[in-house]
Amino acid sequence: MAQEPESRSPVDVARDYEEAVSPIVAPFVAALIDAARIPVGGSVLDLICATGVATRAAAEATGPMGRVAGLDDDQNLLDVAADHRGLVIEWVRAQPDALPFPSRTFDRVISQQGLQRIPDLRVSVEEACRVLRVDGGFAATVWLPPDRNPFFAAEARAIAAVAGPGALAGIEDLPDRLALVAHELRAGGLVEVTTAEVTATVDLPADEGFIADHLATSYWARDLDVAGRAEAAAAVLADLAEHRTTGGTVRLPFVSAVVHAFP
Repeated sequence: MAQEPESRSPVDVARDYEEAVSPIVAPFVAALIDAARIPVGGSVLDLICATGVATRAAAEATGPMGRVAGLDDDQNLLDVAADHRGLVIEWVRAQPDALPFPSRTFDRVISQQGLQRIPDLRVSVEEACRVLRVDGGFAATVWLPPDRNPFFAAEARAIAAVAGPGALAGIEDLPDRLALVAHELRAGGLVEVTTAEVTATVDLPADEGFIADHLATSYWARDLDVAGRAEAAAAVLADLAEHRTTGGTVRLPFVSAVVHAFP
């Protein structure tokens, strides 16, 4: 489908990203921070931090004496992240496969659903291990495939109907990514690698505009223009009719893997 000009600026799109994604990821941030065992006064790098939901949680965990950096390759997302005041956080634009930090800099590296956005996952995990201190640890969340997540499954069906099945290439490779992450973490010296499942029930607005904004954040919907996202959003909402509540929401389970690793 041909692209149409967006009426919103890139920063507006980034703000929409925060509004559309934060309600979904928020329940999993606590699980991520718990798995990371962030020490008070420690140093933390949030890899592919987007608008900084997990970064801010890490800053609260480490306290005012700690050091927290949020890294992403999208400056617009970082600009929205920096709009949040009250916590001292270093926002860094860089690629995850070439981290601009000396070796052995951080006590923890975390990533809240960021590994799904990394093209060269192997090198990026190697880099994460490089910047960890000898006794450091790594923790990340990764969505499980759509067949475990009804909202994502409905989005996938809608994207395939509007853009064609080819738009969904790679959507089922998340278990393979988890296996690769575990392998590379062990190669980097983090031999105590554990993967667990976390499920949370989330109420989302039963609103086509909200769903269209979420589709705009999806890698698999990247070829949909404004009209295509609107068409897909209507299909998603119809698909999820059985999950609608009397309060004007759709109530859905979300399932994510939480990976944590230590020496």
